[in-house]
Parts: sequence; structure tokens; C-alpha cells
Amino acid sequence: MFLVRGAGKILSPCCGKSMRVIGTRDRRSKERSGETKVYNLRRLSCSGCGRIPHELPDVLVPYKRYESACIERVLSKLLPMI
Repeated sequence: MFLVRGAGKILSPCCGKSMRVIGTRDRRSKERSGETKVYNLRRLSCSGCGRIPHELPDVLVPYKRYESACIERVLSKLLPMI
């Protein structure tokens, strides 16, 4: 399991106000080899608008099950054909 923790103060992507940690959740993703990794992501709450985003590392894409490198590799093979 990989723990995802940002350094420093976190600002809301929607309104720019400060956010506080309200918990964590596990997120699974697959890499190119088919191996599944588990990431422990922080759930954040915006003090301004009340939204609850998750702190994602660069290797994860929102709402996708595969890591970003795997998705980029597939798309780079498909785009020259179009």
C-alpha cells in the first residue's frame, strides 16, 4: 500500500480557500504489467464551498482504473492512426 501525502498547505481547486483532512480511503489501480497497487488517499473538505475532493498523485487519473503511464501509452499508439 502506498500512502499519498502532500506537503504544505492545501488550497481548494474550486475556490482557493484552505482545506482540512477529514479521512482517508483506499484506491486501487492497475499498472501495465497487470499488477494491482493500492493507494491510501486523503479526503479533504473545503472550508469555503464544502466540496470533498481526494488528494491524487500524478500517477493516477480521476475516475480511471489504470495508471496514467499506461493510459498515455495506449493513446499514443491510437492517435497516429486517426
